[in-house]
Formats: sequence, structure tokens, C-alpha cells
Amino acid sequence: MKKYFILKAVIFPLAAAVILGAFCFFVISSNVDSIVPYERGCEVLSFDDTRLSDEMISADDYAGETSLRKNDLIGSFENLDLRYNADYSVLNSSASLVDHGVLPSEDGCSYIRLGARNALEAGKTVSVEDVLGNTKYKLEKEKTVSNENEVFSIAPSCKNSLVVYYSDADGVGLTSRFRVMIYKEVE
Repeated sequence: MKKYFILKAVIFPLAAAVILGAFCFFVISSNVDSIVPYERGCEVLSFDDTRLSDEMISADDYAGETSLRKNDLIGSFENLDLRYNADYSVLNSSASLVDHGVLPSEDGCSYIRLGARNALEAGKTVSVEDVLGNTKYKLEKEKTVSNENEVFSIAPSCKNSLVVYYSDADGVGLTSRFRVMIYKEVE
């Protein structure tokens, strides 16, 4: 009776758990595309109702920052479209001019957020074109910060500056670290 109890209460559940665990492991690892679409270059489904326009805002239509709407195409950053305050879902194909700063052609500090895949677009020198003109910047320094609020507290001590940042996530990464590149305008 003791053998029967050990067999039914310990051996069978243990064997079933090992078999079920191995089955789940192999099924999930063979279908990794459904778990990690970001790693495969796919866009993650977003529930925002974003309608992107390919028409750039003209200088005549620009009447200050209040005239810009979310996701408006306002220029280009290197080889990417530059959108005003873009949704996270479009950062794979665009750069976002965050509304905490000014337009790059205006006096002050501009903040541009990139998707992690587009971080290579930001080199030693960058060119930004917006509705008011074209501006070139030279990299001054790089740093890592622990959250997005620290990014916005960076105010370089120069007349026209650009802060480019992206999430420093490894893979899908659940981290809030950001890589920050601080640029100074080339005159």
C-alpha cells in the first residue's frame, strides 16, 4: 500500500509536471515570434487611433507651438520623419519632437525621442530640418539617465541645443533607463 501511495501521490504528478513543462518550453521557444515581435522587427499592436499624414506643415501654417497637433509631420531628423509629440507606436519609423522644448530652428533646447532601432541615426553630427529651416548640430556629450524626467531636466548651457534620447532597453527590456546625447548647434 505504501508503494501504491508513493507511486500515485508523488511519482505520477512529478512525471506529469516534467512532461508538461518540457512540452510548454518547446512549444513556446519554437513560436518565439508570437512572444517577442519587437525583436523580429515587427511593430507591436497599438490601440491609439493615429492617422499619420505624409504632408509636412508649411511655414505659413505654423503659428507657434500651439498650432501643432500630435503626430504632425514637421520636418526630418537625419533619414527619419520628424513628428511633433509622436505616439510611441510610430517611433519605429519616425523621430518625435517632444513638446518639452522648442523647434530646432528656434532659440532654446529641443528634445527629440527616437525608437531604439533608430538610435544609430544619431551620429557625431546631425541635421534637423523643420518648418522654419535646417539646423546642424555637433555631439557634445553622452550619458545615461534613469528616467524620462531626468532627460527633461537636462538644459545644456548654450543658446541652441538639441537633446536626443532613446530607451536603453535590451531587447524587449522592461527598464526605464535612457541614453541621452546632447548636441550643440554648429554655426
